Amino acid sequence: MGGSKKYNPDGGFSVQDYKAVGRTANGIKIIEPKDKRSNTNTPMFSNTPNTMYAKTKNGKINQVAVYGRGKDHRGKLKDIDIGHYHENPDGKLKFKITDIHVHDYTDNSPHSKYARKPSKKERRLLMIAMYGKRKKQ
Repeated sequence: MGGSKKYNPDGGFSVQDYKAVGRTANGIKIIEPKDKRSNTNTPMFSNTPNTMYAKTKNGKINQVAVYGRGKDHRGKLKDIDIGHYHENPDGKLKFKITDIHVHDYTDNSPHSKYARKPSKKERRLLMIAMYGKRKKQ
């Protein structure tokens, strides 16, 4: 849950920008920024391989980040987002604040400016994170 652009010279993989606040029944870790004013996106790499983080903003989940790519299985695969307007650069797809959309990552590339509609499984992942039973961290 560290920042993707920060290096911690004192050891460890990264400086932690988030704190864990809970977990869903299916194992999605719920995180929130340590600095409430921060608009930090989830990091490009996770310290835990093959995991998912649900990011909160103002107490509401607005993103599920899925990790598992690369030789060490820690790179980001996709962001499943809701809660903001998004328009693809070519103008062909537009997503309202209430629309779920997905940004895919390839080979740990930077955030894709193009989004797509979610699959049923991706929609379900976000809904479970938003409305499912939670365990305190």
